[in-house]
Amino acid sequence: KSSRPYCTSCMVLIITARYASYYLPFLKWMDENQAFPTAAERMIFDADLMLAGTMDLIAEMDGQVCVFDFKTRECKGADPRTKTYPKDAMQLAIGADIIRRQLSADYNLPIYSVIIDTETCQTGVKRWTEKAQIKHLKKALATNHYYNVMNDLYAS
Repeated sequence: KSSRPYCTSCMVLIITARYASYYLPFLKWMDENQAFPTAAERMIFDADLMLAGTMDLIAEMDGQVCVFDFKTRECKGADPRTKTYPKDAMQLAIGADIIRRQLSADYNLPIYSVIIDTETCQTGVKRWTEKAQIKHLKKALATNHYYNVMNDLYAS
């Protein structure tokens, strides 16, 4: 048994200070863009798609619900916004579409990748275009359908 008393407040302050360089740039971006968080680590589920997941952050900006996904990556001097991949957009697009249908929203929820460089803590926020979002949603739905068909075939 430790002789030091456990201090939750002290631990939170130590952890907060230790990781501040990772999250403060995004908090600044949120403030500058008037993004207001409404949910973090929100679990989503769609029975028809047989799909479940967790969305990192849902926020309201400019009167719209937006969906954010955080990634930490080694950027090796490159702008973190250039370190996004199609799989990032697919994950965001299908999650945002599930939320859109649950909310009965009449627009595609804007999707954002937040990339944090593991070496420099530089943060880049990329908003995916609606064209890219639709393209990657189609790919995600096709992939989901493929896996569901394969699961049905081999479940028998």
